[in-house]
Amino acid sequence: MLFDEAQDFDPDLEIEVAQTQAASAFPLTIYAGTSLTPDTLLEKKWLESSQALWVTKCPHCNHYNMPLPDQGVLDMIQPAGPACIKCGKPIDVRTGRFIHAYPGKVAGQRGFHIPQIIVPSVVNNPLRWARIHQMKLKQGGNRKFLQEILGIAVEEGE
Repeated sequence: MLFDEAQDFDPDLEIEVAQTQAASAFPLTIYAGTSLTPDTLLEKKWLESSQALWVTKCPHCNHYNMPLPDQGVLDMIQPAGPACIKCGKPIDVRTGRFIHAYPGKVAGQRGFHIPQIIVPSVVNNPLRWARIHQMKLKQGGNRKFLQEILGIAVEEGE
């Protein structure tokens, strides 16, 4: 079962909808969407998950780059493509890997944070990357940029 755009889904309906696969021998549920605010079903599921983040090691200075605001993600977004926040040199996001914050939950509920800036079809498309870079320059780390480009849930009033 796929709960797409789960950030807009009414959590009170989750139990009823999940019953559609109650008789399945191999029930699998995926919650997908864009984290908007901390009070959505999608964000609740993320917090209950293994919380895997894509980490890319810089080949120049060996710094581990993580696409999170408190890890300097905005500094990763440079005109030519993703760059190391420590040395500023280009990084290839395809060399990264997911690291689970809670490895004990991997067998139960795996969660993956996939911001646009780690997706090769975005990063390797000069027009798409240029739009992201321009949005960063115009909007900085405002609420909409964090939500729509980086998939970061932000408080409604921010």
